[in-house]
Amino acid sequence: GGARGVDGISHFLGTMAFRLPEGKTEVIHQSHIIRQPGFQAACLGLLALGVLPFVAGCSQDSVADSVEGRAASAPHVLEVNAVPITLGKAEMTLDLVGSMVPAYVSVIAAEVDGTIEAFCPSTRSVYRTDDQGGREEINLPLDIGHEMKKGQVVCRIDPTDYQLALEAAEAELTLAKSNLDELRAWRRSEEIAQLEAQYEEAVALHERAQADLERSNRLTEGRFAPEAEHDGYVAQEKGTAATVKRTKAALDLAKAGPTKEQVAVAEARVKQAEVQVRLRQDDLEKCTIRAPYDAILIDRFLGVGDRVIGTPPTDIMRIINPDGLFARVSVPERFQAMVRVDNPASIQVPGRREPVLGLVDLVNEKIDQQTRSFEIRIAVD
Repeated sequence: GGARGVDGISHFLGTMAFRLPEGKTEVIHQSHIIRQPGFQAACLGLLALGVLPFVAGCSQDSVADSVEGRAASAPHVLEVNAVPITLGKAEMTLDLVGSMVPAYVSVIAAEVDGTIEAFCPSTRSVYRTDDQGGREEINLPLDIGHEMKKGQVVCRIDPTDYQLALEAAEAELTLAKSNLDELRAWRRSEEIAQLEAQYEEAVALHERAQADLERSNRLTEGRFAPEAEHDGYVAQEKGTAATVKRTKAALDLAKAGPTKEQVAVAEARVKQAEVQVRLRQDDLEKCTIRAPYDAILIDRFLGVGDRVIGTPPTDIMRIINPDGLFARVSVPERFQAMVRVDNPASIQVPGRREPVLGLVDLVNEKIDQQTRSFEIRIAVD
């Protein structure tokens, strides 16, 4: 194609050719556009970039003259590859530095006061040669790098004081239960019969004292008996009357049984003694320390004979669970909107040739004010 000036205005001349996806070539004149599938977008794009800057002010006559004048000339062919438009996701890869951490890190500490009695033997052992040339296998106590299983005894604290305290609490409980049983049983039939006999005896003595007092009154009125003797009969009658009241009250109490308040107090003492027994049992059990899960010992702070206390607790050792590992990574805050849970991750661990695959399982939205970053955690497969 070409251009020439007409009245100071530039005009587009000639023809244009496009190569369609099917490999066909079509000729397009300025005055006539052939529309084909998959061709319109490329054609319009070319027109937007090439035709529009020249077409302003163009007249139909000048264009026709130009076409007729250059009919013998060869057309200018422009090859265009048509590509279908598709939608997709753009991926971004972040190269970050982090740290590998175990799933669980625990510090085993003392919960009671006492002295470390022993560390339990591990699965490792050494051999020692004795004076006769024999070899003796010696199990090593748990130390750094040793493995332990869940529930395995790892350390013992001297339990003597707690064993004695438990025995004393159990004795108190036995006494409290005995008192409660006795209170509920109250009085046996034999005891009630004995109280009845005591009451009847007191009544008989009182009746005799009353009779003696009446005779003394008559003799005293006729001045046949001294007053001192009469005073003795009066005192005897009063004493026997008091004995009657006391034995009658004891008999009534035996027949009535204990009050609700008395039973409640005895029951409360039993419960209190039971609580003390459980507390002493718990203290005794805490003298034996067990592994909370399958772990590896990475630090041991104390040895046999060291003194520990329960409040505040004394740290004895530190363990980790090596089965589950996580990567903790700090990400710049500008990427906060892009990082999501379940994003795939590839971790390059020193000492390994192949990367370790994982998924983001935790995103901490909090921004560190100093580093302007937030932390994520990647679960390692």
